[in-house]
Amino acid sequence: MDVEDPQMAAVVANFFDLGKAIAADPDLSNEKLSELRKWSEGRGDEIFPGMTDMQLLLFLQSCYGDLEKTKECMIKYFHCILDVPQFFDHWDVDRDQIKQGLDTVFYAPMPKLSPKNHLMILCRFRHTDASKYVFSDGSRIFMMTSEAQFLVRGPQEGLSVVMDMTNMCFSHLWRFPVPLVRRFIGMIQEGMPVRLKEIHIVNCSYFLPTLMSFLKPFMKKELADLIQCHSGAMDSFHEQFPAEYLPTELGGTAGTFQEHHDNNVRLLAKLKPLWTAKDKWSAAQRLDRDKGSDSNSDSD
Repeated sequence: MDVEDPQMAAVVANFFDLGKAIAADPDLSNEKLSELRKWSEGRGDEIFPGMTDMQLLLFLQSCYGDLEKTKECMIKYFHCILDVPQFFDHWDVDRDQIKQGLDTVFYAPMPKLSPKNHLMILCRFRHTDASKYVFSDGSRIFMMTSEAQFLVRGPQEGLSVVMDMTNMCFSHLWRFPVPLVRRFIGMIQEGMPVRLKEIHIVNCSYFLPTLMSFLKPFMKKELADLIQCHSGAMDSFHEQFPAEYLPTELGGTAGTFQEHHDNNVRLLAKLKPLWTAKDKWSAAQRLDRDKGSDSNSDSD
């Protein structure tokens, strides 16, 4: 990443304050960050070159300052970028597939941290037309949203995800391809540089048991234990999240899904040069890998 480039410099200007983030967490230090920088640069092109210190710090903080676990997480994350382009390529809100995804599902980060001091990202289908939903694009937008929020707001004690099943139909289940679902869940469990703390499923539908029986074989116990389901009056949900933390559609007073979704889209657009740089790197890496595979095949 060329931070001297005016466009990229404008992107980095949106990032969190590095010094404040390190000072606020005893597990973090400039010494650890320097060691991680030296290690990543020694990996050649296996790790996205030119990462900012803020990006490196997010990996380090997500692993509670453990350098070896951080290195493992980074390797898995960047391998996922190369192995599953359906999730990581073309993070561009002007692209038709992304536009359709944003017109199909609300991706609404809330401005206020949860009562447990977690960053909150809420998702909700806009309508019942399952034919408009593409799992890979939805996963891609969720990854974009999560990465953008942490880059701008800085390391967080945790991430709470709220999945609102309003407008979700049984026919949506047919839009979940098994290989991609398996890869997405595996990435969340092992390669995503965040501390995922809670997954709340609200306004649960009658087919939720079918959905969970489909998903659980791919989950480790630690991930499955994070899931809480709320239906009916959702008292158990509102006990954990008072009205001031929720959009009006969920009985809250903190704006609407549309407002927070629109704010998210504007932020994603601001970070486009960062996404473009990542795309160029991953495309070049795949090309080199394919050339190497062809050379090995010829030698055989």
